[in-house]
Amino acid sequence: MILRMKASVVCMLLGISFFTACGGKPGDRVGQRMAPSLSGDADSEIGESDDATSEPPVDAVLPGEEDMEYHNLLRACGGINPETPEALILDQTLKAYATRQQGTESIGGIPVRYQVDFDGELIIKSSINKNDLNRTLSLIEATPQLAARKARERLAAQSGELATDYVPYSERSALSDVDAAWDGLICTIQPALKTVNTVGRRVVVTYNKPLPIHVSPIAVRDRYEMEHTGHRRFELEATIVESEHPDLPAGRVIPGFVIIEPVSPEQVVTLPDASSIVVRGDFGIRIHIRFGSDQMTNMMGLTPDSTYLIDHTRRIFRSITADIKDGSTPVVTFAAQEAEL
Repeated sequence: MILRMKASVVCMLLGISFFTACGGKPGDRVGQRMAPSLSGDADSEIGESDDATSEPPVDAVLPGEEDMEYHNLLRACGGINPETPEALILDQTLKAYATRQQGTESIGGIPVRYQVDFDGELIIKSSINKNDLNRTLSLIEATPQLAARKARERLAAQSGELATDYVPYSERSALSDVDAAWDGLICTIQPALKTVNTVGRRVVVTYNKPLPIHVSPIAVRDRYEMEHTGHRRFELEATIVESEHPDLPAGRVIPGFVIIEPVSPEQVVTLPDASSIVVRGDFGIRIHIRFGSDQMTNMMGLTPDSTYLIDHTRRIFRSITADIKDGSTPVVTFAAQEAEL
């Protein structure tokens, strides 16, 4: 379908894949901020569109001449309203299933085998431009009791907040010009420009190309099936802007990559008593992030491996499984509370 833009304000409010059809340059705003050398010129012939549907078109690329085309596209991404960027589109608390940690540590100069059971919660508050993720891990029981103090210290070191600034929707049109891996990713993955980590020690990081950091659970079902048909790999660099961590000095530039792929919407969680729980969603997405090493990625406040199960009907996460990879914390699964299901 050949589409025509009715007003330039539409292009300013929503960026999808082909900014050139709005009469601009690919990367005019995002490209200049993140990768100026990727900016370029392109022209597009534009015609008219007569039809508009009341259902969100899952293959829509640009808003059409009629207002309905524009609103359908916004609805396909979950009812996005660029005019209220501070409004919460997700406010969810997930509870961690009880998880067992085992190992050996020196207590009073004597190596002692320990066993620690812990749980926790994950609080997510997200608008279209920002995300605040607060993770808390809490001790349930430690054996022997002497291990409790050190267990609490380890869990506290993996508790804290990660604040993320996303690429505004008005600038997302240029993402595929900055990195071809973004081509077709419109609704389901959130691109980060900056992260502020207070998990452990404070570290502030910016990215020379957007970091695909989180999944959005609010898009219509067909968007997930359309946007996640296989493996995607993103190459980018992280710059340490501020840091309280001696191994991550300010000014350091770290090359990295991200892999996104669809996974089974069913996860098996093993509890401390060896019983298991099967968690099911409507769609599963895995994000693997690596800058330098898993340990360095973790120090930046990023989770090296995250698996998201989406509940399309309720527009929430059914679960988020986090593999922190800090050398001691086992894989933790945070699940929606029963009241939400």
